[in-house]
Amino acid sequence: MRRRLSLLLDWLALALVALLVLTTAPTAVRRSAIRLSYALRVAGEDSLTMRARRFGASYIGAVEAIRRTLGPDEPYCLVEGGNPQSGAAFWVRYELAPRPAIYAGTLAEPAGRERLLQLLRADQAAPWHVVVAPGPGAPPALFERASFLHELEQLQPSARPRAQSSGPGGRSIDVR
Repeated sequence: MRRRLSLLLDWLALALVALLVLTTAPTAVRRSAIRLSYALRVAGEDSLTMRARRFGASYIGAVEAIRRTLGPDEPYCLVEGGNPQSGAAFWVRYELAPRPAIYAGTLAEPAGRERLLQLLRADQAAPWHVVVAPGPGAPPALFERASFLHELEQLQPSARPRAQSSGPGGRSIDVR
């Protein structure tokens, strides 16, 4: 009796495993086929095309313009223009490597703007350029330190910051 029960449980377990495989296999095969076809489509792309596909052409254009403006060893101040949790400053820093970055804080909160003003005013040896990373998907902007300081000083503590870019394309960016 015990042997029959054991055999019956073995067959039941085998049937359940077979049912699991039959119900999940089509989805797994379809997802694998989609991912493989995508990998074949983008195979052989150069890094510029791949980055433009991932971040957008305007982002890559802005990064390339900033790279041409900054020398390979020229330091710059990096400012988080959006939500510090987004990590946009890290991506911009990665894109501008090997240029040394000095993280100068965030514009999202009044205390961060005040700290940034103090840093840029006090240290005359601070880098000549400031790069603002506004947030995911938005292109970074390059400012000369003096024009960035002027724009930052114009902000009221309660106002939400908006800056005119003197950088690539001369566009206006929202650095909230």
